[in-house]
Amino acid sequence: MVHRRHQFKPSEKNILFLMGITLGLISCTVAFVTYVNIHTSLQQRPAASQGRIISCHMESVAFSIGDTMTWADDCRPAVQFQTASGQEIAFVSSYTWGGFHQGDNVSVRYQPDRPQETLIVSDGLWVNVEIDSFLGLLFLLVSLFWISSLRHKRSRGES
Repeated sequence: MVHRRHQFKPSEKNILFLMGITLGLISCTVAFVTYVNIHTSLQQRPAASQGRIISCHMESVAFSIGDTMTWADDCRPAVQFQTASGQEIAFVSSYTWGGFHQGDNVSVRYQPDRPQETLIVSDGLWVNVEIDSFLGLLFLLVSLFWISSLRHKRSRGES
């Protein structure tokens, strides 16, 4: 049995190329906006301290792998720390991450005049930026490589 490769029509090639470029640009834009938001949040909280996760409020988070929907439990941590002036602060984080566990020590950033507005500084803070950047660059590079190979084939007279 002989398998024939699907031959894309020129209009299909253009649509696939535009889809790849569009997805790449969207992913890179999301990564950039997320990076700017995190960077701005860190700059607005100049004071740093070490805190401890005193409890985890477990939340189920859904994600899909292929056709299968999977659920994972992530921790929304309640953290306690001491400010530079000695004030004890406890807060519940605004985001969840599977890497948090009760009893863990975490780095926090806060504003000295509003220490309740605290941000946990962890590896999980940057995960979305890294994933979106990787996917965006992957889509862009694959699309550009694909279109350049098509142009190279056309210049040699191949379809």
